[in-house]
Amino acid sequence: PPVAVDERPPPPAPAPMADPMGGPPAPMRQAPPRRGGARRWTWLVVVAGVVVVGVVAGGFVLLQNVRNGYYIGAENGNAVLFRGTPQKVPGLDLSRKADATGLQPIKVADLPQDLQQQVKDTYTVDGPGAWNMLVDRVCRYSLVDESGKVGVVRGRNQQNCQETKLQASDIQLAQLPTSDATKVRKGEFVFIGRDAATAELNQLKTRRDKCKSNDPGIPDCPSNGGSS
Repeated sequence: PPVAVDERPPPPAPAPMADPMGGPPAPMRQAPPRRGGARRWTWLVVVAGVVVVGVVAGGFVLLQNVRNGYYIGAENGNAVLFRGTPQKVPGLDLSRKADATGLQPIKVADLPQDLQQQVKDTYTVDGPGAWNMLVDRVCRYSLVDESGKVGVVRGRNQQNCQETKLQASDIQLAQLPTSDATKVRKGEFVFIGRDAATAELNQLKTRRDKCKSNDPGIPDCPSNGGSS
């Protein structure tokens, strides 16, 4: 006899049972790398750079201020105005001579004793105007009457200057033009520096000799022509 065939589709397969132990864990998503450390180092580098720049700039300003200062010292027996500082720093040139244009040359030996020591030790000043203090106090040279003859002395009638006789001459006042003889007696031939005094003494010798030779270019020679 014919066999009946069930043509219905088979039932769907049952869903797989869940694994009681659970499946493999899903891979964990890695957290993005933290950037806080990089930022911190960046700021440290920036701050350090700013500090270095500030220190360098401050040092440069300080160095310029030091180099722009003034002080007075001695060199080869002369008083000298310097720029900078006498302090020594290895590798740095902090001192140089200032522009001496218009400054009266002064020998250290021509200053009063206390001021001589200050100059030798060096001392700071505000600027070139301080040089005038040395000029005011330097012991001056004078052509004076020394027993009827012209002599050279230093420090006559000056405070803190010890009078010192430095040079005699054979120039008799009676042989000089009247105007020159009067100036010598009154102490009007006064100079800073021995060289200037010596130069004027030589000029007196020249005028005396012209009087002796009756040179008409000298109007006030003695009546005897300067002959003693």
